[in-house]
Amino acid sequence: MRQYQQFKALHPGYVLFFRMGDFYEMFWDDAVLCNRVLGVTLTSRNKGAADEIPMAGVPFHAVEGYLRKMIAAGHKVAICEQVEDPRQAKGVVQREVVRLMTPGTLTDESMLESSAENHLAAVASGISTDGFRFSVAWVDLSTGACIAMSADRQAVLDKISQLMPSEVLIPELASGQPHEISVEIAALGIKTITARPAWQFSMHHAREQIQKQWSVTTAGGFGFADDDPALLATAAVLAYLEETQKTSLQHLRPLGRHLAENYLAIDPASWRALEIDRTSRWGDAAGSLVETIRRTRTPMGARLLRHWLRNPLRDIEHLQARQSAVAALVESPSSLKSIVERYTGACDVERVVGRLAVNRALPRDMAALSRCLEMLPELIDQLGKLAHADDVAPELAAMRPFCIEQCAYLRGALKPNPAAHLREGNVIADGFDADLDTLRDKAANS
Repeated sequence: MRQYQQFKALHPGYVLFFRMGDFYEMFWDDAVLCNRVLGVTLTSRNKGAADEIPMAGVPFHAVEGYLRKMIAAGHKVAICEQVEDPRQAKGVVQREVVRLMTPGTLTDESMLESSAENHLAAVASGISTDGFRFSVAWVDLSTGACIAMSADRQAVLDKISQLMPSEVLIPELASGQPHEISVEIAALGIKTITARPAWQFSMHHAREQIQKQWSVTTAGGFGFADDDPALLATAAVLAYLEETQKTSLQHLRPLGRHLAENYLAIDPASWRALEIDRTSRWGDAAGSLVETIRRTRTPMGARLLRHWLRNPLRDIEHLQARQSAVAALVESPSSLKSIVERYTGACDVERVVGRLAVNRALPRDMAALSRCLEMLPELIDQLGKLAHADDVAPELAAMRPFCIEQCAYLRGALKPNPAAHLREGNVIADGFDADLDTLRDKAANS
């Protein structure tokens, strides 16, 4: 119990899932909360005694469903695992918190909506050459997208209303209280608002984080002035991801600058009335414009369509380039039909790569990626035969050798139908690793 309390003290605000044999156990207030949110039985240790401890538990092999419920309810979870074999432990089994799960930092396929982004956002404010401004930065950890903007207070709130991030980070005031903007953010319907130390929103910290993440000495190459408050919000997001993921963030794309003047401005009232990505009555995607017109064949396409409709372009050159790409496909109906058929069933490459980057990819993710890489050269060839192929995606042709090479590597490394989890074995192909082949032979034939 002392060990449990130590980990709990290190992670305030998190529900601690504490591994004990075949179960994750929760105690005290966490147990009461899990009883209410998950519907699991509330029992106790030392029942009837003065030091009775409320307790609840879930089996480790079915934990994903329970985690999904906790996150959907807006709670954050710390996963504490046994990192020592209990049979060899002397005294209390050694444990470590191996993962912090929050609504804005999910990468697991089972916990994400395939057709929608899952944004973690941060809000900051500061003085720049343009005067006092607010800023917002948002990241989708599952795909690596990373974007920031600075504007006046209302424009930032309008953007948050449009994005509807799963979690928003705000700075603590000197008094230790959350920034007052949290009230306005909560009024937008955001369930999870996380207060972070004010120093993580400082310009010195921003320079350090941006240099560490993208190996640049200045954000000028991304289109930001050195004193842009958008960098403050970006630094807070990066620091939070480092803390929760406990792994590298190499898949995050270079920081993008959102320029409000490049997109059609839609105020929150009009946005709700237009029902672009959710209905005004129920707040659901069903019945919205996105779901009405969506005929995409992959989750990546569904998210891209949603992004386009959320951010209507004003730049005529980009509009015409997009229209030319669509026209090149529509004007070749037989090729378009073949391309659509080839694309159907492609895996969600963006999110598989995201899980790979944070060391949470499953064997079947890798098998799906292998199949996707196998079909891409043929797809690239079909696109190259279009009458106006250069209007679609000319840069894809250069990726053809890479796809063939990586597909061959994965096919040689994996069994055709690998197990769902690495712990089950039956994942790595025979002949890929000599030491593994030797061990398998001994296990089967000794």
